[in-house]
Amino acid sequence: MLDVLEDHQQSLGRVLKQLVDRRLCAAEGRRETTAASGFLFVTPKGEQLAMKLAGLQTERICAWR
Repeated sequence: MLDVLEDHQQSLGRVLKQLVDRRLCAAEGRRETTAASGFLFVTPKGEQLAMKLAGLQTERICAWR
């Protein structure tokens, strides 16, 4: 994720903690709050939010045409 976001590990850690705290994603590993500790996955709540945001973005793109 660091390579994709081109962000510092500390900044990414804060963002990931917020996502985990809001139950939008979850981590599996020894230290569950860090990105490097294991696998990160989207929870059902996070998936609902992602789909809602994707729909809104699609509407904006269609309106732009």
